[in-house]
Amino acid sequence: GGFYSEGKDSKQLSKEMQQYIDAGFRAVKMKVGRNSAIEMSPLRVTGDRGIAEVSHEEDIQRVKTVRDTIGPDIRLAVDANGEQIGGNVLVTGTAALQFPMPGVKETDQARLSLFTDAGQVYADNAELGDLRYSAGLALAWMTPIGPLSFTYAAALNSESTDETEGFQFSIGSTF
Repeated sequence: GGFYSEGKDSKQLSKEMQQYIDAGFRAVKMKVGRNSAIEMSPLRVTGDRGIAEVSHEEDIQRVKTVRDTIGPDIRLAVDANGEQIGGNVLVTGTAALQFPMPGVKETDQARLSLFTDAGQVYADNAELGDLRYSAGLALAWMTPIGPLSFTYAAALNSESTDETEGFQFSIGSTF
């Protein structure tokens, strides 16, 4: 659902989404990004741009309309046509201070570390001023079921659009 079509206005989109909710769906999906001004849009290379090309501002309004219609308890997935997700350049770095776990004689069985990470994904050119930073504490522990890792980190310079995680747990990663 949530596709573009000629003449489909916000009221019709809202009605479509409400029908999914009335049918018992707990999540809906809609399209955004049908705009030839988007750098990676397939519309840029076609002579016939088809129907229902919309501006970025119109897409923002479409998303607001759907969110208002479905309410806060329904999951909203947005399928971005031609919008970049990820990039071509990845910059990462980590600095860690590792030390033995107090009370554990075998240093290869458990260790603590303080760390700081930096990283960012870029479309083409790396802008080091845009790097995101975090710092945290990690516990690595070799157990009979395999290595366990517990990590707590805090973002140091996150933006409102960043997705951050404070705690991570993993089983089986390299020790």
